[in-house]
Amino acid sequence: MMKAKQVMKTLFFMVVVMSALSMTSCTGKDKAVVNVEVKTLGLIPASGVTVYMYDSDYDEGFTDKIYAKESVVTDENGIANFGLKSIDFFLDDRVTLYFITFNTKNEVNGKAAVTVKKGEEKNITINQF
Repeated sequence: MMKAKQVMKTLFFMVVVMSALSMTSCTGKDKAVVNVEVKTLGLIPASGVTVYMYDSDYDEGFTDKIYAKESVVTDENGIANFGLKSIDFFLDDRVTLYFITFNTKNEVNGKAAVTVKKGEEKNITINQF
């Protein structure tokens, strides 16, 4: 009887450990990264620029910053890193995202789109006009 309890405890412990390992391995596959490089008219990296991410094309009427899913400010190299979570993909394993920058008059001065799959890392460039 004592050995049966020990076997059950060992089996339970193994199930818990295997479950934890499988959950952590899936979360990495459900994430994705989009690195957006922003350049000025002279093709110089633009630091300190806010990049807005949309899940619908800007031309479809989502013309305000309040509709952005997320915004990130570019670093000293002109790069804004967007870490996507599984919720950003809804029910699909890929999503098309639109990245936009605005000028001081709140007008679009650069945009780019990318389709990314879960687990991918993509690099895109916005050349401001």
